[in-house]
Amino acid sequence: MAASRSPIALIDKALFEPEKPTYLGVCRFVMFGWILVWYFFTDLAFLAEYPAQMWNPVPLLELVGLTGQPSYAAVATLKTIWLFSLFFACVGFLSRFTMAASFILGLYLLAATHSFNKINHSDAGVLIAMFILTLSRCGDVFSVDSLRQAWRNNGQPIAQASGEYRWPVQTIRIIWVIVFFLAGVAKMRNGGLDWMFSDSMANLVLRKQYIWEPPTSLAWVFLEHPWTCAVMSTGAVIVELLAPLVLFSKIARLLIVPAMLGMQIGIRLIMGDDFSQFMAIYLFFVPWLLVGSFAARFAPTKTIDVLYDGKCGLCGRTVSVLRRLDLFGRLRF
Repeated sequence: MAASRSPIALIDKALFEPEKPTYLGVCRFVMFGWILVWYFFTDLAFLAEYPAQMWNPVPLLELVGLTGQPSYAAVATLKTIWLFSLFFACVGFLSRFTMAASFILGLYLLAATHSFNKINHSDAGVLIAMFILTLSRCGDVFSVDSLRQAWRNNGQPIAQASGEYRWPVQTIRIIWVIVFFLAGVAKMRNGGLDWMFSDSMANLVLRKQYIWEPPTSLAWVFLEHPWTCAVMSTGAVIVELLAPLVLFSKIARLLIVPAMLGMQIGIRLIMGDDFSQFMAIYLFFVPWLLVGSFAARFAPTKTIDVLYDGKCGLCGRTVSVLRRLDLFGRLRF
């Protein structure tokens, strides 16, 4: 009994408790899809258009010898290849290869965006999540690869529950926790209670009005009542310091994750800072299986009988693929 409660046993249970592959496959689909849509509409031409005097490659680019500012043609070509890689990773076609390509190309392009003497921290978590998924078996289900495998291996069952399908999700959640928990620790370490109860937040909100162009004028409403800014700063620190609880408590997850999401949306509306890339990490907290069950209520309820020749190899392969595509269990063979 004591051994089962040891730290190693608890970590093993948290990271490697057997779990069905569907959730991880859906997370792969929605995360890569989110990144694809975001960067499809993001113009990276500035990487070539900014003055060469501003180019100051980050240490990572210096380490691999990519110290020159990219040309417009290089940026356009790399972005196009990256978008195709993101699309194929999203749908799960040659998953390992396309996810690795997405990570490597994204690492270079996003590192280049940091090479003009301004570091942006909103995309680091996304790159880490892409790397973790590249190492995982997230392409085993809900993917083109799973359909190809079903076609090649007639009658092979869908992958069973395994710790291989749990650790990637949990690891990405841990990254999310580290980001916010350390943010809270930094605030307390550098500002302490003064950061929470003084006019620090009000000054920050005011300064942001002259740096960015927030989409709303809500900031001026809060600035007319400085105490509301103190409430926001206090609430932010408390929620950030409580972030580790989401790894151990479903109730905490239901409260803290939406609170953090609301905080980042509020920052966007009030101060103009955009964390849209980082929002992809929140997708790993969405109960996708419950969402699927809810969506199934609106799907046709009629069961369709599929008749086939059990001795026909082509028929068997087709049925194997149809089983993978039957997300709502409406087919009867």
